[in-house]
Amino acid sequence: MEVPWNRVFEQQRRAFGFCFTCEDCRYFCPADETCLHGYPVLVHRAARYDASPPPGSILFCKEFELG
Repeated sequence: MEVPWNRVFEQQRRAFGFCFTCEDCRYFCPADETCLHGYPVLVHRAARYDASPPPGSILFCKEFELG
């Protein structure tokens, strides 16, 4: 799912420790930085949301499972 990035989301993400990136997902393999289901990870990584300028959209993976 893709939604536009906005400041409110960013504030809430930081304030509440919102988990939604590959690094938070149980299907992410940190050893080789891949998704165990084969999904692309670059667009779901935490670095994308910590970058400046921020991304234009927030991408949520349909396979995300809190690890």
